[in-house]
Amino acid sequence: MLIFVKNTSFFKSILRVFDETEFVNFKIREKKLFLTSILLNIYFIEIDEQLLEFQEYEEYEFTVSSAQILKALKFFNNQLVISLGNHVLKLQSISQRTEFTAKIPLSNPFITDLNNIPSIDVIFTVQPTEIHLLKNFKLTHFFISEKVFITQNNQGGKDEGFLKVDLLESGIIDFKCDNKWFHNIYHLRKHIIEYIFVFSEMICQISINFQPSYGTNLIIQVPKMIE
Repeated sequence: MLIFVKNTSFFKSILRVFDETEFVNFKIREKKLFLTSILLNIYFIEIDEQLLEFQEYEEYEFTVSSAQILKALKFFNNQLVISLGNHVLKLQSISQRTEFTAKIPLSNPFITDLNNIPSIDVIFTVQPTEIHLLKNFKLTHFFISEKVFITQNNQGGKDEGFLKVDLLESGIIDFKCDNKWFHNIYHLRKHIIEYIFVFSEMICQISINFQPSYGTNLIIQVPKMIE
């Protein structure tokens, strides 16, 4: 397995989504790299050949420490080559002048995947220019009917407002969840072109569309808070 990363800066940024998780699972299938992790929320990233060049393609699945891979990536600014060998994940930067290698031991594998959503109550899209309203929210309470109203209690009273959206499938929903997912992806905001929210009774799923040249999709599933 030998993978060349075409845009190291963006690759490093997308992996920062896993900053607060313990492990990241890598799966290589159908000339794509799938990255998944779970803490409270499930994070699922799909990366294709727009961002990666598979020079020696083999299908693999393995797990590494989130902290270790993020720490190692800080040393790579330009060329990045990913490979496997002797129970380690190798990150390499090779040029005419220097060669640098970081080795990350493989961890005990874990399997996680997105939850099935049996029935959908509400779907809407949000543009990047409108999503900033969530920046000051730690917990978000969605009240959705014909409009999307969000609120949270704080020490001084309440933060609240209407979120400007395009409703694709309307319904009525009352959904409270942690807003940590938004802060985990905030650094990616300049690369994002659209957010798609799908609500079921117990799950909010956010699909994040990036500029097409990045060949990357990110899906986050956030569970409903039960009081």
